[in-house]
Amino acid sequence: MSVRDSLIFTGLIFALFGFFLFIALEDRGLAHLLDQSRTLAKVQEENTRLEEENSELCRSIGRLKSDMGYVESMARRDLGMVGKEEVVLRFKKDAPGSTPGEASSPPAPAGSAPSP
Repeated sequence: MSVRDSLIFTGLIFALFGFFLFIALEDRGLAHLLDQSRTLAKVQEENTRLEEENSELCRSIGRLKSDMGYVESMARRDLGMVGKEEVVLRFKKDAPGSTPGEASSPPAPAGSAPSP
């Protein structure tokens, strides 16, 4: 191999190295490609999740159109509705620190001394 052939070979190696460096560091180069791959994966995951949610909503719509028991359960759960002959009982929660069933006294009016 002559000196001339060695120089041409070395020049080609530097040119290829420069080309690959340019591709890797360019604005739309390798880094951009990797970023786009990550973005694509996230969008595909979101798309799959939305397709599953859409399928569930379609099933729910079908049941709302045909199943009155399902309509009633949704009305009870989401809207807090009760039936015609049902009675709603509401209980006050015990005050923190008191024992269940213990009567709690109402708060004292402002400006009065606490009772012993």
